Amino acid sequence: TNANDTLLTTQGDEENSIVLQKNSITAFEVFVTALVTGGSSGTAGHYKTIKITGSVLNDNSEETLTQSQTTIASNGTTGTAVMDVGGTGLLRVLVNGTTNVNISWSASVNLYENATNAVTF
Repeated sequence: TNANDTLLTTQGDEENSIVLQKNSITAFEVFVTALVTGGSSGTAGHYKTIKITGSVLNDNSEETLTQSQTTIASNGTTGTAVMDVGGTGLLRVLVNGTTNVNISWSASVNLYENATNAVTF
């Protein structure tokens, strides 16, 4: 990655994001790992492990995202990771690396969803 936001994908499928159901609350727990593999400013072996937790309320018109994160382990210069909805009804993992640092990213996402068709909100 570089110093720009990068969408993590499922097995390279750039169209693949998590679709949020309307009238739902979705809790999430995400573990993101970053491993530096080199680059002109990168030191191979630098790493970061981040745990992101939060929830998304998805009503009929917008998403409300709440999240917090904890750095579990870190060594050297890597980057950042956040969850994003962007008003699209899609839950995504965004990572942002460091200029001239090659980073391999991976994420494991657990979702806990509760949705209803009985009422709209």
